[in-house]
Amino acid sequence: MAVNNPLPSGGGGIESSKAGTQAVLNGDVVEVSGVGEAAYLIVGTGKTFAKDSVQAQGVIEANGQLVLVGITQLGDATEAEVDTLARKAMELVGSKL
Repeated sequence: MAVNNPLPSGGGGIESSKAGTQAVLNGDVVEVSGVGEAAYLIVGTGKTFAKDSVQAQGVIEANGQLVLVGITQLGDATEAEVDTLARKAMELVGSKL
């Protein structure tokens, strides 16, 4: 069942999500095409469980909703490996929306 709720006016939405993600994850916003109505991915360093590591957060806008896809890795994956995994996860999630 598709949900079609309009995004709130006066703030919020995908642009506010970008700003919030950048506040906690040190990385650049990369627009992702072909997933939802709009999507972005940020891959960078963040602190998780008192450890600095490469993390990712992707956000997909679809059907009036923002869907978050996050990678919180605890190993030693490289930025490229985390980026690849996050994009695959976003494609999978996007295909189900």
